[in-house]
Amino acid sequence: KVPWSGSFSNRYKNLSGGKLTHKSSNKKVATINSKGLVTFKGIGATTITTTQAATSYYAKSSATYTLKIVPDAPKIKTIKAGKGSLKVRWRKLSAKQSSGYEVRCATTKSMKKAVKKTVKGAKKSSLKVSKLKKGKKYYVQVRAYKKVGGKMYYSSWSKAKTVKTKK
Repeated sequence: KVPWSGSFSNRYKNLSGGKLTHKSSNKKVATINSKGLVTFKGIGATTITTTQAATSYYAKSSATYTLKIVPDAPKIKTIKAGKGSLKVRWRKLSAKQSSGYEVRCATTKSMKKAVKKTVKGAKKSSLKVSKLKKGKKYYVQVRAYKKVGGKMYYSSWSKAKTVKTKK
C-alpha cells in the first residue's frame, strides 16, 4: 500500500548479468521504466513483474509484487466548535485522487465508538457533524476514498485533531 504522492523503486538486482525487463499489469495505475523506477498514474492496484534473462550460468528468473496505490491522507485545516456540533474543514485532493471523504469523531483517542460521516464528491472540503455531547472533548480525523472499477481505495486517516464542543 503506497500513497499517491509516495514513490517506489524496484529493488530487484541484476546479479547474473542477464538482461532485466520490467512490466506493469495496469498502466493506468503505474508504469515502470527500464531502470526500475515506478511512476504512479492513478489510484488502484497493479502487479509489477521483473524478469531476468537466462545466461550461460543462470536460469531465467522473475520477481512479482503487487502495488496498491491509495489517495494521500487529507490534512485538517480547521475545526470550529458549536453547541453539540463541530464544523470540520480539510485540504481537498484532486478529483483524480478522490471520490469523497470520511470524517470520524470520537471522545477517545483510539476512536472507539466513533461517529463516522461520509462526504460524497471530491470538491467538498467541509462537514458539520451534529448531535454530539455538549462540553465534551472530541478527536477528529479525515480520510479520502476513491472508487475505481467498483472497488474502494482508502487513504490513511489524517492526524487526529482535538476540539471541545460548546456547552
